[in-house]
Amino acid sequence: MAKNALKKILSCDTIDMIYNTGYYHDSDENIDRDIADMKNVSAIRRVIGHFRAMEYAMQHIDDVITYEQIRHIHDLIYNGTPMYINRVMIAPFEHEPYEDITGALREVTALHSAIILSGGDALTAGIVSYWHCLNNYTAPFYVHAENRDTYEKYLKTGNDDLARFFRIEQDRYRKETEGML
Repeated sequence: MAKNALKKILSCDTIDMIYNTGYYHDSDENIDRDIADMKNVSAIRRVIGHFRAMEYAMQHIDDVITYEQIRHIHDLIYNGTPMYINRVMIAPFEHEPYEDITGALREVTALHSAIILSGGDALTAGIVSYWHCLNNYTAPFYVHAENRDTYEKYLKTGNDDLARFFRIEQDRYRKETEGML
């Protein structure tokens, strides 16, 4: 998920290095890439923040998702940069087992849209949606880079289109991660 969200600003090798070692370091074989990536310190901080936000979400997997937790996810990603979203639009979302995947995904989509439409950003909404999927006992998803334009279009057309789109991304994510289980 981090690679997909951040590969526009850092190389996948650098993101892997940060994830696997917990810090950034130079390597002889990739010194040119490393020097280029080191110039983008804010991107490196964002990668680390992204990992911390995902870690927080996994540590609180069974919690009710609240406005305060969404703000905390944002703070972890953006190193304390304030998030200005409409608190009224973000109600606590408690997980409940659903009879089918459609009900769970519809609720995840509603929360994702509420975060975006109330002034939040896609990265924060993506991590919260991932968390909310697991919280609702359904497969998580992320928006693949090549589908970004479609995602942005469906954000504007409504939750039904967005839920169908998330279902496609969910199926793809499931296939991509089958070997990890």
